Amino acid sequence: MKNKGFTIIELVLSVFILTTLFSIAFLSYQNIKRTFLLKTTTQRVISVIETAKERSESSLNNSQHGVRIESSQLILFEGPSYADASLKENFTISKELSLEGNFVGYPDIIFEKVTGKTKNIGSIKVLYNKNPSYFKLIKINSFGNAYLDIPQPEQFNTRVVDTRHVHFTYYADITKATTLSLEFPGYFTKNINFSDYYNASKNEFDWSGVVNVGGENQVLRISTHLISPTSAVFSLERDLRYNTKALSINLDSENLINYDASGNVTKGLSANVSDPIIQ
Repeated sequence: MKNKGFTIIELVLSVFILTTLFSIAFLSYQNIKRTFLLKTTTQRVISVIETAKERSESSLNNSQHGVRIESSQLILFEGPSYADASLKENFTISKELSLEGNFVGYPDIIFEKVTGKTKNIGSIKVLYNKNPSYFKLIKINSFGNAYLDIPQPEQFNTRVVDTRHVHFTYYADITKATTLSLEFPGYFTKNINFSDYYNASKNEFDWSGVVNVGGENQVLRISTHLISPTSAVFSLERDLRYNTKALSINLDSENLINYDASGNVTKGLSANVSDPIIQ
């Protein structure tokens, strides 16, 4: 008569398989959780910084505004300095993460009234405490823009080429441009005062920001590499992980470049624009 029970070897093997499956599931959950925490916290940091900048641009309560960066929280404040702040709002982050600032004037980023510019240029790391090799890097430039820094692989012939980074040339003088428009079809158009992000020397334009469209944050950076009296080379950074909506970018009345929701990029309708080059 056959023994219908489990042998010791079968039991050990079953326990081993179940333990392995549990370990794989647990590691997968931890990776998803870490990715989610880093992504959402990075968006929160950028959003708080953008809020301080926007309040300064509008001279809310006739005051400058700023953000103090501490390891476990951000503090949005009203006033020319943290010490003289008349209003403070605290934004704590997950205990599994920490913030590390590396910018001029750390720990405070203070924006000028009306222009929204700042002298506190540099970067902020959003670190995963259990393994600091996992982090997101936020850059802050002199225009007061905070944006996610997206490192590009440097090894020869191994770089992923897609539409996250695109160049195109605009064959016209941009020194008199007034409005850069971000049109999200089916939603709304965000107008950006071009001169606010064009430096005094008229040789650099640099805007970046987070735009909430239909409940999802779109993370963008639009800048220039080369500017002459007759042309300008534009650089667009639009990581497909953080951008899910179709987008048309226009300068005054000219359509420069277009993205569909999947990230496919096409030349704009303007006769002054070159074909986009994926970097």
